[in-house]
Amino acid sequence: MELINNAKHTTAKATVMIDKAGFEYLVVVMKASYHLPDDNQLARPIIPPKALAYTDTYTGEVGTSVPLYDADFVLRKHKCDVIFNANAFAPNAEPTQHLMVSVQVGEMKKSLSVIGYRQWQQGTEHYTAGDVTPFTTVPLHYGFAFGGQYHFQDEMISHSINPLGRGYFSLEKPNGEMMMPQLENPKELVDAPDNDVKPIALSVLPRHYGERVKYAGTFDDKWRNETAPFLPDDFDECYFQSVPDDQQIDFPVGNEVITLTNIHPTRPEIHFKLPRLNNVPVRLYQRDGEVVLLTPKVDTLYFEPEKNYFSVIWRCHHQIRTIQDVEQVLVGPLLDSYVSRQAPVSTCRG
Repeated sequence: MELINNAKHTTAKATVMIDKAGFEYLVVVMKASYHLPDDNQLARPIIPPKALAYTDTYTGEVGTSVPLYDADFVLRKHKCDVIFNANAFAPNAEPTQHLMVSVQVGEMKKSLSVIGYRQWQQGTEHYTAGDVTPFTTVPLHYGFAFGGQYHFQDEMISHSINPLGRGYFSLEKPNGEMMMPQLENPKELVDAPDNDVKPIALSVLPRHYGERVKYAGTFDDKWRNETAPFLPDDFDECYFQSVPDDQQIDFPVGNEVITLTNIHPTRPEIHFKLPRLNNVPVRLYQRDGEVVLLTPKVDTLYFEPEKNYFSVIWRCHHQIRTIQDVEQVLVGPLLDSYVSRQAPVSTCRG
């Protein structure tokens, strides 16, 4: 199978994936990256485009550090993930004890309270927050959100949702490490080490994070004996969404408003609109002569403000009997040399 990409501002890859029912799909994934524009200016594509991600990206060692971005290859997403690999920055690099970070992407609006380093202080009846160390920058990933894990005697104690965070411990089994979270929900602040507070950040959710792993399905002896290597029957495709619900939006098409506050080292406020995103068609030329026209959807927006760019991922899929049935995949505009190959055409979205 040949892939031709006429959308020169993108990189594209076609691969075969299988759903939990065992059906095969040809999945086409495209990526474009854009310079972060000056306020109210048009975002220009980066040429050549950034590469697709074939593996998950972490802050350090896989399995023991915080994920920043998932691999780009999944069968489908039902909403668009809005992801930030970003830091909070104090305006003018002046140390501060606290600042608010906010992001708006289309209909999505999210705010975080960012606080300097603190430690829990043990009082006569309960723990309280200690003095705040001023800061100029703090990462906005789940390693700085509420959570954590620690050893108590011979036992490993873990936060049920975010074991990679900080600030959590059981009052019955206290932790020697007393540092507090630096990212909090301004509407739900952490006031005790054993709070039932949902961690908050702007990065991807770890795959084992409680809010996400519940969709992964049941991998037990019954699955091993009856279903493997296919996905379990109770697998939910919501698992492919790599961010919490409040960072998922309807598939953008372009012109959505972007407002970013305190996540760039020199630009405390950033305002612009997304470029047009609904102009990257995909055609499948099958060996029986049929041409299938697909409409890719933007299902991932990935912002890296400190690097002054953001990336867009389009995805579409088409059920196939076998990959040998597909002769060619054409991404982007139809050139004159392909006009004669246009009949018959069937359309499919997704």
